Amino acid sequence: MNLTRMVKNRPLFWAAQWLTLLSTIAFIGFLIIKVSSGDGTEQFLSMAGVKVSYIGALVLFATVPLFLVVSFILEYVGDRDYRDFKKQYDIKEDKDDKGSQ
Repeated sequence: MNLTRMVKNRPLFWAAQWLTLLSTIAFIGFLIIKVSSGDGTEQFLSMAGVKVSYIGALVLFATVPLFLVVSFILEYVGDRDYRDFKKQYDIKEDKDDKGSQ
């Protein structure tokens, strides 16, 4: 089944999304158990064939939400500056320009 048909099939799409989310949560739980039991410095082979310690993988998963928050803050500040600039110089947008952003 190709990806286009899978996305159009909504129940299959949402089942795949939930299974991906649940497996990620289970893996993070496994990492927490390994680190809390004292085996955090042991290494395992990742799917890319790279040796990674359990602590390193847990830190990687912990930084993803941090990067998301920082990117949302930067996006908000950029949009706010753009809106203030348009308001200060009374710039009107065309209807055609709204879709290009």
